[in-house]
Amino acid sequence: MEEIFQQYLSSSKDELEEAARKLKNMTPAPMNTMLQKQPREEAIGKRIKRAKMVAEDVPPTTPGN
Repeated sequence: MEEIFQQYLSSSKDELEEAARKLKNMTPAPMNTMLQKQPREEAIGKRIKRAKMVAEDVPPTTPGN
């Protein structure tokens, strides 16, 4: 830990910015697709479609219940 701290103290601002840029380029994109925004019109359309769905009463599949 001490070695990392001493390296940080001896580095210039430009070197630190370059290292941060390299790390950012090495980092993969998030795999979570929820972070990608959906267009507003599409989201509203889906919501309206879901609201119009009718819940069906499905009888049990096992006899005697």
